[in-house]
Amino acid sequence: MPRSRRAARAQVGMAVSLVAGAGMTACAVLQQVARAQQDRHVLLRISYWTRDVPVPDRTGQWVRVVEDVLRQPSFGAHESWEAAQLACSLAQTAHPGGQLRPAGNDWG
Repeated sequence: MPRSRRAARAQVGMAVSLVAGAGMTACAVLQQVARAQQDRHVLLRISYWTRDVPVPDRTGQWVRVVEDVLRQPSFGAHESWEAAQLACSLAQTAHPGGQLRPAGNDWG
């Protein structure tokens, strides 16, 4: 991989790490990055962020970020364990504590 491409990937990865520190406020930015990025290392950083969001704080936009990461072929092909963890996170979000989410709990 050319040096400039590695540097660009590292810069995007660093930006994701910084933005992720903003919690759920980062959701919109991370969703755009997840849709645009194919680099599995950047997607892996986004996946770490998604799993760090507490279940009660997860929104419909959070779900879309997870789905966008899981849709990237490079992520599923090289990070199968992490992809399975994200799928479990989706299930935990839909069924916290093994129960359905309460009625009126709109994911926006």
